[in-house]
Amino acid sequence: MKSRYVFCVFLCLVIRFSSAFGVHIADTDITVQFLLKEFQSLRDRVSVLESFIEKQTELIQVQNDKIGKLESIVKSGTINEVDLEETNYSLSDIEDGANQSRDNNTKTKHLALDRKNYPTSFIPHRIPQQRKLKRGVRLAEVQPIAFYAYMSSDLQNPGGHHTLIFDITKTNEGSGYHAHLGVFMVPKSGTYFMSWTMGLWISSYHSTELVVNNQVHGAIYLHTSDDERDCVTGNLILNLNERDEVFIRTRESSNVGKIASDAYGRTSFSGFLIE
Repeated sequence: MKSRYVFCVFLCLVIRFSSAFGVHIADTDITVQFLLKEFQSLRDRVSVLESFIEKQTELIQVQNDKIGKLESIVKSGTINEVDLEETNYSLSDIEDGANQSRDNNTKTKHLALDRKNYPTSFIPHRIPQQRKLKRGVRLAEVQPIAFYAYMSSDLQNPGGHHTLIFDITKTNEGSGYHAHLGVFMVPKSGTYFMSWTMGLWISSYHSTELVVNNQVHGAIYLHTSDDERDCVTGNLILNLNERDEVFIRTRESSNVGKIASDAYGRTSFSGFLIE
């Protein structure tokens, strides 16, 4: 309404000045027709711009909604591929909408938009961010599984098939190691690195073995002299299934003397998931 009022005032002034300066009425009509056409052209441009702004506003609203969903997922701390796929909008949809709006605008010869301020200018920079986000999510989904525990005191003449209890737990990522049992219960199937160290006091000899579900997978043996203590370590790489039970025990025979575990050397048990 304001633009129409301004145009009418301008038109009256044109007619008055035309009459004052002796301009023929036919010339005045031509001028009025020209001004009317220019005014209609301006209205068409404004209409196209309004349509463009409306479409871009809708696109921005969709983006804001999905960004909000992503933020809520990240804050909740539970990210999975399903949630990511549901909130991961298609860039092609945005590009198609932007291209359609641009095509509609180029139909009017008098319109020219500055590409620097064009809303789709962010699209080429968005793709690396999405890829980085997906990589971050995949890394977040890989929970570390690792443990390390040792015996708090020496063990005198444990006998055969005695399960060693490593009662001091220093690391237990994934909560697979159970200190009261001395057993590592596999939280997730995969390839694991397992290691255990046995220390002995003087004049002792013992053999210990790593057992998975009552099946022996490795063993170590140590015999110390009469004047010094010593230690030995065993290492294995095993393919383990979820809920497999892994523990260390003495062998059925060849067990004499004291297993040592103090500040000078710890009898310990450890392992971690490789992949």
